[in-house]
Amino acid sequence: MPYHCMDVAAVGKVLLAEDKLLTKDLAAFLEVTPKQLQSLLVFLLALHDLGKFASAFQKLYSTPNGELLKIESCFDYDGKNYRHDRMGLYFWNSLLEDFFTVVLGIDGYNRRTHADTSKNLMVLMNCMLGHHGEPINKQDPQSIKAFTEDQNLIAIREFYQELIEVLKLEFPIEKLAIKAWRRKLELVSWQIAGIAVLADWIGSDRYFFTYKSSPGSLNEYWQLTQQIAIKAVNSTDLDKAPLVKPFISIKEHFGYIATPLQQWAETVELDNSPQLFILEDVTGAGKTEAALALTHRLMATGSADGFYFGLPTMATSNAMFSRVAKHYLEMLDSTSDKQPSIVLAHGAREMNNVFSNAVRDAKFTSTYEDQNYDNTDSTATAQCNQWLADSRKKLY
Repeated sequence: MPYHCMDVAAVGKVLLAEDKLLTKDLAAFLEVTPKQLQSLLVFLLALHDLGKFASAFQKLYSTPNGELLKIESCFDYDGKNYRHDRMGLYFWNSLLEDFFTVVLGIDGYNRRTHADTSKNLMVLMNCMLGHHGEPINKQDPQSIKAFTEDQNLIAIREFYQELIEVLKLEFPIEKLAIKAWRRKLELVSWQIAGIAVLADWIGSDRYFFTYKSSPGSLNEYWQLTQQIAIKAVNSTDLDKAPLVKPFISIKEHFGYIATPLQQWAETVELDNSPQLFILEDVTGAGKTEAALALTHRLMATGSADGFYFGLPTMATSNAMFSRVAKHYLEMLDSTSDKQPSIVLAHGAREMNNVFSNAVRDAKFTSTYEDQNYDNTDSTATAQCNQWLADSRKKLY
């Protein structure tokens, strides 16, 4: 389990590379450096499965040679009502004071600072512990104690004490004590939670991250799993921005003379900062093509790595999809083995012939199927495959 926690942290480090646009945007919004943001989130990702330290969860597996700790006095695991994410929250609350002194190195006690830091950390830990894609059930957390033993807290302390040496948290701790910073955290919490879910999915892929039962230091394993994480993330194409062709002109890409609106779209000054454009003109002014030209140019500057159209009905979505499907390869390079992906997202899309012809069998699934923990709780691999089986979400 500690090795798996390191796997997920290593994947998170790749997903949050300092040069990634997402990392830069989140760091700028939170007023920290990309390296500081990466350091904090990677450290907390390593704590995403704290609940699996619970004796009830450990009790799910035993060996005949008796090398594992003996589980004596706890309830049987209940993944329906007391899943390991809830137990993780219980452990987090139980060890928070210890976390302040051991991990953050905060000595002394200031009630207001302590409260604000606790709340800020809770925003982040909700994202990490909620790695099964939904907020954690926080009702009656004390009842979880019956699923644990005293040795569980000792094991967790030993785990994160070693993490401190391995991951070397580099973050301005004073940020965690700023009440106003919590509002910023809350505004990006869904993005952070999504990164945690994705890191857990990829870090659970047994094709890359094989089970390891021989003892060894976390530091040695950390050096190994970082290299594996790069290969695992590369296999998904999730870290690869599409290659954008140079924008030339409306005439070159659409085959006709640009309207005044389109002339503006192909010449307006752009940069790589966040920008909002509102295009309003009469019918026939070529607003869609103007928007595509702007999008093409924005992607070329590195301001975006994809785009979507939001339409009010299936009929208008189908019409727009037909237009965009004929054009998007004018914007993106398709000379590699895999074409840039395009998807129609409404519920009746299988009835659209243009979409059906565009579907490819690009899969983000493990070569190895993983068994569920028990009949009340599923593994990250199983949840990932279930999500991909939902035809409205599957990646093409």
